[in-house]
Amino acid sequence: MKKLYSIVAYAYYLLGLLILLALQKNKYEWISGFDPSVGLPEDSTGGSVVFATIIMITVILTQVIIIIKAEKTRTKALSGILTLLVFIVWMVKFIL
Repeated sequence: MKKLYSIVAYAYYLLGLLILLALQKNKYEWISGFDPSVGLPEDSTGGSVVFATIIMITVILTQVIIIIKAEKTRTKALSGILTLLVFIVWMVKFIL
């Protein structure tokens, strides 16, 4: 069961990281790909930022559960590094 949970948790981590990388901060960012001279309209909803935050929190929680349940120090270190990585990706992409 632990092995299955680990596989599912790491797969969820990878999926969550890919979703974070695919999301855009402003829903109109795709416009600048066609015509860079066009200014981006203001996106007042912030829905993608909220969704990205929810994804980031759930991904971090799955890694924290692995850290708590892991017996090997190497597994704990890997999950800690992955947690830090997803947090950095989220912060760079949606906060800064």
